Amino acid sequence: MARCSVCGRELKDPRSIARGMGPICARKQERQVTMERLMRVCHLGGRCLNPIHLGTLLYRMEMALEHVQKPAEYALGGVTAHRILEDIRQAMRELRQSYGLDLPRGPELPWNEAKAKGVCPFGLLCRGPDLGAVAQMEAAVFTLVRALAARGVAPRDLLPHPLLESIGNMYDVLGEEERAIALRKQIKRLNSRRTPSRVLDNYYAWEALWEGTRA
Repeated sequence: MARCSVCGRELKDPRSIARGMGPICARKQERQVTMERLMRVCHLGGRCLNPIHLGTLLYRMEMALEHVQKPAEYALGGVTAHRILEDIRQAMRELRQSYGLDLPRGPELPWNEAKAKGVCPFGLLCRGPDLGAVAQMEAAVFTLVRALAARGVAPRDLLPHPLLESIGNMYDVLGEEERAIALRKQIKRLNSRRTPSRVLDNYYAWEALWEGTRA
């Protein structure tokens, strides 16, 4: 017998059973989440969950970029690939500066107290939310993804997982859950395509030639 995870009442509707709670409790929870999001706004308008995690995500992105040069040159050509990768790195630098990730941190404070004092609740010397830098990274990465797709390659076959997933995680920690969900849906759709073996054979042949010209 399925029961609501909130009030404990018996569930009969298949949608409620799948959700784990009845419609009334679901609406109450949705209102509560909405109220919490409205209260979670800093003095600069940010809705971050924990921007401190941006440092880890940016590090993962940097590590992933070390393995992207060859697929990027294969899909876009040398000059365009260099520009795209530099656009991503520039956006990463801007994000670090905007949130003061390389500066000493102050104490963490409750949201209301931090807002009253005009400081970041996470103790960062933040200049304000910079979703533009994350969007710039997303646009640059998807330029590469679309170029690979035009050659019949699914992103998961040549691109490191953190390159795509870290951007969605950045939206998450900055409080932009809807943008994170939309991004993951795009990635899932692109990765649902299978790359024909002959297409990958073409890439590996090109990669061998690429390595040979740099030997």
